[in-house]
Amino acid sequence: MNRSTGLLNGAILWATTLAISAWLISSGVSGALGITASNAGEVLNQAQQNAANIPNPTAIPNVTAQQTRDIAGNAAKVGWSVAIDSLLGLAASLIGSSIGTRSPRINATTTTTVQH
Repeated sequence: MNRSTGLLNGAILWATTLAISAWLISSGVSGALGITASNAGEVLNQAQQNAANIPNPTAIPNVTAQQTRDIAGNAAKVGWSVAIDSLLGLAASLIGSSIGTRSPRINATTTTTVQH
């Protein structure tokens, strides 16, 4: 295996790890939301029995323009952090794969000729 093959293997490992991580995170979030949604009916019934004040779920939240800008700014920071962290992971994968490649062995054979 030469260095370029090692770099290709490192890039493939990085891409696979990135895809599997995204899938695990999204399935974990959807699983958590599924559990929450399945228990929502019980929570609402219990809250109504205790005469709790339940907000109207169809009401539009009152968000100011400044709060909207803050939310968008935070989302942008998270996006850039994920992108930079992903590229750092790619760099680490490529460096590790290039360092870990073995140089091909060269078997030196000697032939001796005997004259009779």
